[in-house]
Amino acid sequence: TIEAELREIIDNPHDRRLYLEFQPIIQLSGDKLLGFEALARLQSDDYGAVPPLEFIAIAEECQIIGALGQRICRLACQYAVELRHQGYRDLKIAVNVSAIELMNEDFANRIFSILREHDLPPNALQLEITESTLMTDFDYVNDKLRVLHEHQIEIALDDFGTGYSSFFRLRELHVDFLKIDRAFIQRIDSMDRDHLISGEIISMAHKFGLRVIAEGVESENQLTYLRQHHCDLIQGFVISRPIVGQLASRHIEKHPDGDITWSAIPKT
Repeated sequence: TIEAELREIIDNPHDRRLYLEFQPIIQLSGDKLLGFEALARLQSDDYGAVPPLEFIAIAEECQIIGALGQRICRLACQYAVELRHQGYRDLKIAVNVSAIELMNEDFANRIFSILREHDLPPNALQLEITESTLMTDFDYVNDKLRVLHEHQIEIALDDFGTGYSSFFRLRELHVDFLKIDRAFIQRIDSMDRDHLISGEIISMAHKFGLRVIAEGVESENQLTYLRQHHCDLIQGFVISRPIVGQLASRHIEKHPDGDITWSAIPKT
């Protein structure tokens, strides 16, 4: 079963069935590379490639998501260390965190411990929580975010626009980035009023001092729109699909002035 494989993977830190792919996050001002989102992948012996939503749900149901999340975080930190050895000290790795993980009272200490294991500063890591995570207990979750924030770990609110959060509550949240859900980005190509939503989200988030990441950007038309509306960062197939770390490193370019960029960004 997938549960049995996940338990084996958790018990063996060298098991390669669980691995990460990395999708670049690009700063539109200057087309600089901010870092990567780490995306967990499972290549099962019996079932082949298992969709992340499926194996994460199984891990949650079987109450092993905490251990699996720590494994994923360690893999992300290992790549962050590799990047630093290659001279890319300022690149961040974003890791997705489930509601169950975040609700664990020892979560923050586990993150700090993993960072220490890899001799990484807190700002090497960015944690992504979904908007729906806030529904579990807004005040409790926000207090957890405050602790992480106080230790210089950046937080991104993922899938914004799909849940219940209002812009008013954003004022209270200890987050640095807001990620616009890909469903809104796809509407940019429509000819109805829905294509205006992403621009409104960007404008309002900026008023609250948040930086905005558009995810799922697939077309140059969407990229042009996001530039025009002063979106801060983007990720998506228009830049690159998620790829393994070894391949990702080949696309990083360091310039004499110290700027780090990603090769082959469409110029719109």
